[in-house]
Amino acid sequence: MDKAAFISTRKAINSALICCADNDYSGISEIWQDHLAKRTNGYRYETVAKLLSEDNDSTAGVAIKIPDHLRTFYRRFYEEYYREQDFPSQPDIGCPGSLEVNGRRADVAYLQNFSRTLDIIPLIERLGRRVHVLEIGAGYGGMAQQITASGFVESYTIVDLPDNLLLSSYYLRSNFPELRGNTCQDFSFRKALNFLIPQQIDEIAGQKFDVVINCDSFGEMPAAVAQAYVTFVASSLSDDGFAYLKNAHRHTPATVQKVSDFGYERFDLETLKPTLFPSLIFDHHHHVVVLRKKSGNQAFDPTHLDVYGEIIRSGIHGEVVALGQRIATETMSDDDRRFLDVVDRTYRGELHDWRPTDPDLAATLDYLQGIELVNRGQRTELLERYLRASKSAAAEAITLFVLSRQGGRLRFTQSFRNGFRTEFLLRTMKLDPTRTFQGALLWHLRKPMVEAVSRPYRGLRKSALVHLKNIVLNLREGRGPRVSRVA
Repeated sequence: MDKAAFISTRKAINSALICCADNDYSGISEIWQDHLAKRTNGYRYETVAKLLSEDNDSTAGVAIKIPDHLRTFYRRFYEEYYREQDFPSQPDIGCPGSLEVNGRRADVAYLQNFSRTLDIIPLIERLGRRVHVLEIGAGYGGMAQQITASGFVESYTIVDLPDNLLLSSYYLRSNFPELRGNTCQDFSFRKALNFLIPQQIDEIAGQKFDVVINCDSFGEMPAAVAQAYVTFVASSLSDDGFAYLKNAHRHTPATVQKVSDFGYERFDLETLKPTLFPSLIFDHHHHVVVLRKKSGNQAFDPTHLDVYGEIIRSGIHGEVVALGQRIATETMSDDDRRFLDVVDRTYRGELHDWRPTDPDLAATLDYLQGIELVNRGQRTELLERYLRASKSAAAEAITLFVLSRQGGRLRFTQSFRNGFRTEFLLRTMKLDPTRTFQGALLWHLRKPMVEAVSRPYRGLRKSALVHLKNIVLNLREGRGPRVSRVA
């Protein structure tokens, strides 16, 4: 996209903002107010043309930029993650940084997006035709580029906040000049890219989409806005289409608080699983659903969704992949149901001796009940037992961190059951958990998050040290002396 086309695009977005009234989809959360406030570079053509360069903050909130001292760890992480998976080199548009993973040039945002693209492309291939895609909250357009480049796309439509829409318009129209680019006007669905702000969503209400995608942002929106979008998705799917949604819950008190609140009952649930790609040890840990048009035959229990979502949020992933599929296909055993009930009771402070026959579910209970006993100030062998069976890098890292504060010795040279993924999560904790003083300081800062692992219903209790840390960071970033951090 040249400068004249970029200026015309920016004018079209601004004109739409002036002409279109707010609606149920146009609310902006505190999380996104915070992300946008970090974008100090502005949106001049010269800036946006380098939107993926490491020193450009125009993509704050949609493309991770990593400091130099962590590049080696990120490269090792992705080399292990994509050890047996080929991927195309990243385009030069946006001047991306590079990790040179497995002989291919790519930055972290590209590699994160590709993990989702690998999920979505086989589902598109099953449809056997060129598809109409709707992505709500596409960021700078990274995954949209990968999916469009697959050759299966007839039209790709993006709904997003105006700041992000400017980025994705530039990025995708620069990558695909052969497609008709329609930003905030003259939408079409034959070999086209469409970009619209939330206030314009009624203009595409009659179009049916074969694929609808949302990654992350439904969980970051005000709850009512997220629910309005899910309702729109239910009415916009083609008869054999699917929605691929990857989100977390309870980001803030204003966002969706539990998985069942998203409104998945408007669909048939085909897939329910954790994302196996945690980027931080105490991340919000997202769930993934694949949804189909409602047939009227499926009636899943929302309580099962909620408990499953909390298990994922606690850091357990690999152990519950099969359970998620049994929930989605309504093939749960009595043991599965009792397991979910015991987990729910554990989260409410009731511990039970019952142990499921499934070894993965038994390991999950060892982890959750072991963390709860630690939160009560008791020593337990349950966490050591969990380490011998762990299938989740996040839960393994949390367990090792907790045991290191109970007299255990944590070393980066030790063998990790989940490989370098566990080491990566420990190494990216900002302070070094293997060093005595830094480990002790980390414990005081992260103890509320450890408590939340087994006590998700009780709210995050923050210490005076955490409040002090938040005040310092907020002052440094120009937000004033606030004790809360939203992102």
